[in-house]
Amino acid sequence: MKTISVGESQYQIGDLNAFDQLKVARRLTAVSSLIQAMTSDKNKDKDMTFLVLLMLGQLTDADSEFVVQKCLSVVKRQSGESFAKLTTPSGDLMFQDIGMKIMIDLTAAVIVENLGDFFSTALSNLEAPERAQV
Repeated sequence: MKTISVGESQYQIGDLNAFDQLKVARRLTAVSSLIQAMTSDKNKDKDMTFLVLLMLGQLTDADSEFVVQKCLSVVKRQSGESFAKLTTPSGDLMFQDIGMKIMIDLTAAVIVENLGDFFSTALSNLEAPERAQV
């Protein structure tokens, strides 16, 4: 598990299982160019919150909530000496001090950690369509 610092807390980014990766990836394929931007080395210092908001803005409300809740379901927050699950089984946040920015930053971390390689490999393997000879 990867541990990151967001805001004033430490979080562990867990692994989505293969079926959950598929479910999230299916919803995100329509915005794959934004995911490629998220996972690009040239954008690593850019505001991932904004890129994720652009990405989620292209999805339906139901799909964007699904993606965020599924991503946050594998995140744990440091609580004392141990780490506690970030969400309840129904997808509600366990910590009231988590605002939208932290929620989106954590979603971005899960997407990059779990799906970044898939999207960057898949997108780089696509061949440009051949141009018609004139």
